[in-house]
Amino acid sequence: AKPNPFANLTYLAEATLLKRDAAYWAHGLRRLGNEVRHLNRPIGMGEAELAAHLVERWLAWYFCGFEIGLHLPRLTAAKDKKPLFPAKDEVLAALLLAIDDPEEREQLRRGLTPAQQEALVHAPTAACVLAERWIESGALEPAKALIDALGEKLKDELRFLQLMALHANRAKDGERTIALLRPKVSAGLQDEETMGILAGGYKRVWNKTKKADALKESHRLYRQGFRAGKEASYYLGINAATTAFLLGDLKAAAELGGKVAAIIETQSKPAQKLGRDPLREDYWLAATLAEAQLLAGQRDEAIKSYGVAFSYPASDGRFDTTQANAEDIIRARGEAPIDFAALKSGKNPQQGA
Repeated sequence: AKPNPFANLTYLAEATLLKRDAAYWAHGLRRLGNEVRHLNRPIGMGEAELAAHLVERWLAWYFCGFEIGLHLPRLTAAKDKKPLFPAKDEVLAALLLAIDDPEEREQLRRGLTPAQQEALVHAPTAACVLAERWIESGALEPAKALIDALGEKLKDELRFLQLMALHANRAKDGERTIALLRPKVSAGLQDEETMGILAGGYKRVWNKTKKADALKESHRLYRQGFRAGKEASYYLGINAATTAFLLGDLKAAAELGGKVAAIIETQSKPAQKLGRDPLREDYWLAATLAEAQLLAGQRDEAIKSYGVAFSYPASDGRFDTTQANAEDIIRARGEAPIDFAALKSGKNPQQGA
């Protein structure tokens, strides 16, 4: 067990035991609980009803869907499949079902009705889940429309502010990310999510301007977020490692890379005990492990991990990005090249000196 719900949910997700769809709602319930516990903002009946829907989803996952759980056929003895918490707001209940369904979620991209917008205002946690789904899937235009429509009414909602900044990052507008989140961090907000998003904003600025100060601040924030999370997040860890490498600190990059490789290998074990290999289920997990091993000087292990990553179907130029990052690391370390063409063809290349 980890020290808090965020760390536990992250661990389950990174061990591929909590699928993305369930994780959206689980984190939504966690954030809503934090808002109540810390008296951060008023919670109305819309959020109270949403909490009931989220609890039901979480119970269904834990008792019925959890891979190493009880595998119950349903939550209750009754076979009528009635919800545990009957809906008071039919629009909100229908909207949650639409957010869960890929086809209906696609329909929502064409525009929300006034009634749906009003339901989301009364249940901002659901608005955040919908915006996050769109941002992470690359649907930036509908996410922007949702943010613009609800931003003024939800501007005091921390998660909505984080998503505005995340949207800016995905739109390659690092300056806006910094403008949105820097005041919060300067005022003492130090959670892993905010730190990671803000660090990404500074990285975007560095990509555009090549100003060393922006890269240094990105690295500092990634590393601070990694430490704040008890060095359990491979996402923050690998970004801390790569920014250290870009700053020319190969020693720090190697140390952080070794920690990231250990995190991924440890968190893969629960799924491996079930006869699954998480590295063959998630491209970026395999590619991240390979890069971490290469930074740590674990060349032979890295080659094997790159081979796993390149066994996935190529799409969206991700092979090119992964290979380019690897070649930069190899050149900086003065090592012999890796035959990536052989890896992509499924062969075991000569590993070199």
